[in-house]
Amino acid sequence: MTIGKKISLACLVLVALTILLGTVSILNIGRINTAVNAIVVDSLPGEASIGRLDGLMKEKRAFALRHMLMETPAQKSQAESAMADAQSLRENDHDSTRPRVVWEDCASARTVRPGVG
Repeated sequence: MTIGKKISLACLVLVALTILLGTVSILNIGRINTAVNAIVVDSLPGEASIGRLDGLMKEKRAFALRHMLMETPAQKSQAESAMADAQSLRENDHDSTRPRVVWEDCASARTVRPGVG
């Protein structure tokens, strides 16, 4: 085997390895895209719900503390009625699809302005 054939064979092997590396990279990009879509579709709306739940818990704690700090029965009943009013407002405003709708609005805004971000 001459030196020219050895160099050609080495270059051919390097090109083949580069093509193999590119193919593996493209396949992995597809898996990464699938994982990112799973995070966006499933996890982020759940995070919005968790944030809303955290806010509601803080509000309940504040109402309970306010009730405990009241000294007279009239003040305690006033605090209880405020707590009941807040609860009825939340029940009337309850919408289980709200976090997903908010996220879909964000996603649609993102498609309108794809260069932003």
